[in-house]
Amino acid sequence: MLEPYSMTPRRKVQVSVTLNEDQLAWIDKHVNDNRFATRSHAIVYALTHLMREEEAARTSEEGNHKVPCVA
Repeated sequence: MLEPYSMTPRRKVQVSVTLNEDQLAWIDKHVNDNRFATRSHAIVYALTHLMREEEAARTSEEGNHKVPCVA
């Protein structure tokens, strides 16, 4: 199971990412609109959301196999 994302300070590793212009423009718009504090915050938010979504889908799939469907 994934550890929930929190604002607790943790050691972070700096990485480089390559984005297309549309993706960067979207991030910058939301940073300028104060939805995200920084570009990094936007990417961490999106990645955390995707991780939670995939974990929920996996958990749901596993749950569907454990209990037989009775009609």
